[in-house]
Parts: sequence; structure tokens; C-alpha cells
Amino acid sequence: VFATIVTLVSLGVALLHHFLGHNGALVGAAVAGLVDAHAPSASLAGLALQNGLDSTTAQLGILLALTTNGFTKLVLARTLGSAIFAREVIPG
Repeated sequence: VFATIVTLVSLGVALLHHFLGHNGALVGAAVAGLVDAHAPSASLAGLALQNGLDSTTAQLGILLALTTNGFTKLVLARTLGSAIFAREVIPG
């Protein structure tokens, strides 16, 4: 399952990068980060290793993926968990 997610996210980020440039890769990473942080990070690292993406853009994309993923977890902790759980999770 994880390999399938990574493959699909990698394909999506690569397509966005191909058609929309660096901004497309960043948007793809941010959107994918809502669900998972690992897949877009792996995808961006792979693009950077293949010289399809500069390292600064890859780093920013990974940061976006981690940020949106963390925000998703905070929202879920607050909306689906108890108040005690949210107080434990949200501060970090």
C-alpha cells in the first residue's frame, strides 16, 4: 500500500512539475502533504537527485509537505479527539 501511495504521489508531483514548473511541484507537495508527508518528500528528493528540480525548491516542497501534514494532524486531533487528547497533541 505504501509503495502504491509513493508511486502515485511521485507521478502526480512529477506531472505537475512537468506542466507547471517548480510551482507545480510545490503545490503538489503541499496538497499531498495533507494526506502523507513521506510520499511527497520521497518524490521531491528523487526529482532533485535526477536534476529535475533544484535542491532549494525540493527543500521548500518537503517543508510544505511536512507543514500541511502537521496541520492536518492538529485539525484531526482537535475535531476527532477529546479535549485532553488535543491538549497533549497540539503543543507538539
